[in-house]
Amino acid sequence: YMTNLCMKMYFKKVKNSLIYRCRFLYFRITALFWSTVSMLIVSNARNTDVKKSLFVFVPVWGEEYINWFFIYMLPSLMQENNLPLVKEKKKIVFYFYTKEENIDYLNRLIKINIVDFESKIYTEANFCDHARDMMSNYFIHILKEGIDKKSLLLFAMPDSIFSNGSIDNMVNLSDGKGVSIAIASPRISIECIKNNNIS
Repeated sequence: YMTNLCMKMYFKKVKNSLIYRCRFLYFRITALFWSTVSMLIVSNARNTDVKKSLFVFVPVWGEEYINWFFIYMLPSLMQENNLPLVKEKKKIVFYFYTKEENIDYLNRLIKINIVDFESKIYTEANFCDHARDMMSNYFIHILKEGIDKKSLLLFAMPDSIFSNGSIDNMVNLSDGKGVSIAIASPRISIECIKNNNIS
């Protein structure tokens, strides 16, 4: 009886071992097959190169929103563990997109507030495709710049802020991995605050 029991246990172990080996082999073959298919068919494979630069995308027009950028967003970008820390590893360039009538005002504030970083300004006049709306042209342009120059992109809207260390963390999380990071941002309705006399 004991011999039969031992033989059954032995054959069960052999059977399980063979099943696991076959499954593992099947997994390896299918993984190789689908990675080969992906390489042949998928043309937009992730670029996992470590990027040398970070482009800060700032679409802003109208004096009120331009002021918001310099009062709220820019100080959050300039916290010690945000752009100043990233600057030690990467070149940082600000890309401002605005309207023609705001160029002088925006330029004046850039010269006062952004002295340690390169800045570029674009307006609707820089784009010949008038079939698309202005913001679409700006968005397509910054994406193309990022891809062509192999740069990381940071979207810096004038009515948002970043906590200290968050930008360096996002750069570390995404750089060299071919991924994008999107975070939900809580928003406040200015009209609601004004209407309810909240200060």
